[in-house]
Amino acid sequence: MSDFGFWELTLIMLIALLIVGPERLPRLLSTVGHWIRRIKKLTTQLKTEFAEEANTQDVKKILSDAQNTINQAGSDIKREFVNTDPLVKAVEEQIGEGRFTADSQTDKANDAEHRSDANKTETVEQKQQRNHDR
Repeated sequence: MSDFGFWELTLIMLIALLIVGPERLPRLLSTVGHWIRRIKKLTTQLKTEFAEEANTQDVKKILSDAQNTINQAGSDIKREFVNTDPLVKAVEEQIGEGRFTADSQTDKANDAEHRSDANKTETVEQKQQRNHDR
C-alpha cells in the first residue's frame, strides 16, 4: 500500500465519518476494501504479464538470433557451392573426355578382336579347304 501512518489513517477515517455519517461508513469502508483488493489483484496480474512478456521477448530474441545464424550458414553454403561450381564443371568435362577416350579405346580393341576372330575364321576355313583339296 502507501506510506500512510496511524495518524494519517485516523484523520482520513474522521473526515469520512463526518462526511458520510455513521450509518453509511461501514458500507463505504467495505466498498473501499473491495476496490483495494481488486486493484492489488490487477497489479499482481499486470506484474505477471509483464514478467511473461519479458520472458517471451527473451525467447523471441533467442529465436531471432538462431534464425539469423541459420540464414548466415545457408548463405555461406550457397556461396561455397557457387565457388565450387566451376570446379565441378571442369571435373565433369575431364570425366567426359576420359569417357570419350575410354570409349574410343574400347571400340579400337573391339575392332581388333573382331578382326582377329575373322582372321582365325578364315584360317580355319582355309585349312578345311586345303584338307578338302587334298
